[in-house]
Amino acid sequence: MLILIVLAVLFVLGLIISVLVNGIDWLEIPSTVIGVIAGVLLLIALISLPIERLDNHAQIVEFNAIKTTVEEARKRGNDFENAALQQKIITANGWLAKAKYYNTTVFDIWVPDKVNDLSPIK
Repeated sequence: MLILIVLAVLFVLGLIISVLVNGIDWLEIPSTVIGVIAGVLLLIALISLPIERLDNHAQIVEFNAIKTTVEEARKRGNDFENAALQQKIITANGWLAKAKYYNTTVFDIWVPDKVNDLSPIK
């Protein structure tokens, strides 16, 4: 959320300064550039927000499916199947670790809080 707020403030400040400094050439160009760059970054951030959240929700569903598959395979006691699932377990736990980390940074708005409820597959 902090990223979106900072970009919105920079965009508005860039526009305000570029309007107020009408006639002062050395301030007009930098303020316009700051406003345009902040506006483009804000647009990219707002477009990527629902896409990333959707992808993370899909990853949560996939993680739960892998966890259920591993639990069922362990109940059956098939060692070959368990060995084959180890790579999926490593990949799923790696995604979970990254998602939990990003959920504690300024990018937390892009990661649903549901990831905190998940535990690694053992």
